[in-house]
Amino acid sequence: MLGVDLIDVSLGNGGWRRPEGHQGEDYLLPDATLLKSYVNLPIIGVSGIETDAFIDDLIANNKVAFVALVRAILSDPCG
Repeated sequence: MLGVDLIDVSLGNGGWRRPEGHQGEDYLLPDATLLKSYVNLPIIGVSGIETDAFIDDLIANNKVAFVALVRAILSDPCG
C-alpha cells in the first residue's frame, strides 16, 4: 500500500518571489505548525533557514522533525 511518510512544507518558488508577509527564517513555520496539528507525520521545516541556532530551536522544541537547508549552503558552501 502506498502512503505518505513525511511532509515537506514549501512554496516551491525558489524563495526569490516570496508572498508578501513571508519574511525571515522559516517563514513557513506557521503553515508547518498548523499542518502538524492535523497529521501524525514528520514535518520538514524549510524556507529561508540560515542559522544553526534557528535549526537547534526548531528541533529542540519539536516544531519540526527535520530541516531542509538550501539557502545556508548556497550562501556559504564551505561553511
